[in-house]
Amino acid sequence: HARKDPDNRLLWKMNRRRLEGEAIWDAIHSVAGTINLRVGGRPVMPPLVAEELTNKSNWVPSAVATEHTRRGLYIIVRRNFKFPLFDLFDAPVNAVSCSGRNVSTVAPQALWLLNNRTGFDQAGQLAARLVREAGDDPRAQVARAFELALGRPASEQEIAESLQMLDEFRGPAGGEGPAAAMNKFCLVLFNLNEFLHVD
Repeated sequence: HARKDPDNRLLWKMNRRRLEGEAIWDAIHSVAGTINLRVGGRPVMPPLVAEELTNKSNWVPSAVATEHTRRGLYIIVRRNFKFPLFDLFDAPVNAVSCSGRNVSTVAPQALWLLNNRTGFDQAGQLAARLVREAGDDPRAQVARAFELALGRPASEQEIAESLQMLDEFRGPAGGEGPAAAMNKFCLVLFNLNEFLHVD
């Protein structure tokens, strides 16, 4: 099939598709184990960092902390202010009809995933989940992390490379500590193409 139809015009396979911003938000919180799946109710406003706020008076975080991790579907959208993650990942302009979303790949997407407080917080939550579900064994934690984040078992090579990465994150003489190293490893998982794409 690949030889006869390399561009997939005959649709013999599914084309790779990047998740939309809302689905990325949901996936990060779902894997971390913090997603609030309550259905219905008012839209919510998760907290944002100062750099993300262009008009502070229009964005007041929801008072109940459990509302901050609701599905992306419930995050409020305003005509003059789009939720930063959704905006970076090509949310359509809500003032006009659109038949589909654009899909761009730009540096600020990776920067948000690597540097945003939400990513750090959820990486920490995932690291804590790994300790709860896999105990103190780093190998078991890595294996469970792959199952949760990528929906598949890790290969032996991936486990070996991940354990080496954890050692490098801990630094000489274990300066960072195992918890901080696992947090960084979880953040790496959130930034993998395999996490962000349906293939």
